[in-house]
Parts: sequence; C-alpha cells; structure tokens
Amino acid sequence: MRMKSSLTLLAAMILAVPSAATAQQFEGVIKHRTISVQKYALEDRGFDMSEAIFDVATERILALREELEADGVMTVEEAEVYIKGNLIRMDMATEEGPVYATMDLDQGIMRMVQPNEQMYMEWTETDMERMKTMMPDRGGASEEGEPRATGQTRTINGMTCVAYDIETDDGTTRVWVSKDNAQLAKAFVGLMESMSAMSMEDETDESMLVAKYGFPVLMLRLGRDKYEIEETLSVDRKSVSDGLFTPPAGYKKMTMADMMRGR
Repeated sequence: MRMKSSLTLLAAMILAVPSAATAQQFEGVIKHRTISVQKYALEDRGFDMSEAIFDVATERILALREELEADGVMTVEEAEVYIKGNLIRMDMATEEGPVYATMDLDQGIMRMVQPNEQMYMEWTETDMERMKTMMPDRGGASEEGEPRATGQTRTINGMTCVAYDIETDDGTTRVWVSKDNAQLAKAFVGLMESMSAMSMEDETDESMLVAKYGFPVLMLRLGRDKYEIEETLSVDRKSVSDGLFTPPAGYKKMTMADMMRGR
C-alpha cells in the first residue's frame, strides 16, 4: 500500500482524536471500508455513471463483489482503527500480508509494522518535510473547489449526516459528514492539520475541505475511471490495550535515513 493512500485513509478514518484542550479523550475502535471499482464495469452492468450513482445503495454494488473481483475491476479493503487518546493504530491487509500503522500525534511519530518480516519503518514530521524537498515537482496540487451543501440529510450507520459536493480535477466527490458528537467534530479539524503535516503530497484531501462541517462518515468519489466508496462502518467506545501501539520486542527498526542509504 502506498504511503500517501495509507495516510489519507488513516486521516479519513480517525474520527475521535481529541485536541489538547479536550478534557475527555476518546478510546475505542473504528471500522472502515474502502471500495474501488472501474466505471466501465458498472456501466456494462446497467449503472448510470453520472452523479446519479451517488444515490445507489452500496449493497447493490457489493452484491457484484465476487464477479467484479474475479474480473480484476474491483477491490474491497477493510480496516480497524484502535484509538487511545492521541495514540492511533490502523490494521490493514495487503498483498504482502497483514500490516499495521501506528501514530503518536503528541510526538509526531508514525510507524509502519510488517509482522511477516518482523520489522517496522519509523518516520517523523521532520523526516517527511525533508522528503518533500527531495521529491520532484509534479506541477502543483490538484484543484478542488469549496464544498457545496446539497441540502440532503440522512442517517448512516447510526449517525445523522448532511451531504456536501466537491468538484475536483478528477471528477465529483459527495461527502456525508456528521456532527452528532461535538467533541469528535472539533477534534477532526486539529487531526486533519496533523495529518497534513505528515503527508508526502501537497494535494488537499476532501476530508480536509469538509473538516469544518464535521467528520466524514461516507465519501463517494466519481472520478474519470473509477468509482470509490469510503465508509465508516462503526464507532465502538471500549478499552484498548497500551501494547497495541508499540512494535513487538525484537522487531528490526528502519528509519527514513536507513531507507535513503539503501537507495
């Protein structure tokens, strides 16, 4: 999984990290799912791939999962995020096997742990800033407009949401955001700023554009070639072990400097 997509997914999923001024910190588990499918595959099966697709229930698309995955035109990724105050862990399945990312927002440290290799990669905000200066200029950030309120409201996975549309240089994104919990909504703004500092890219994610309206429960992206669905399936407040956020003893540590020396 690419670093940028991992960070964007992590940012979109972490809905409960409190700011320093917040008296009560969140602790629990969030479940998330990302679906990506080629537009032509849905068109071939009778779907209208205009913005009307935003009104199609996700279950209708998932009903075709076995067929579309076999054709190599659809991927479904599920992940769990464990949160304990400003400590975060996201478990993911990749082609190379299970991996998990941890973040310490207080210290600005992120780790990507690969159990099959018994190793982990560690980098800091300073590392990311240094890497940005070494990356080739890609001609600037993608163009994204201001979110436009659609006036639509609905309940998604138990959360009351309102919809905003965002025009990008790749297509249109509809984002359903919730303010059911004021603590989560306020925390999300500070979280997006922290994630932006850790990102390798200059482009702005839709999550950042809607942060002032709430946190994203459901994002529907209609691009040139793909249709993507990112959904927060559940938010479960419960106790989380401290040990989940620390790499196992004996795992080999690699830093950004080690990676650059390897190159």
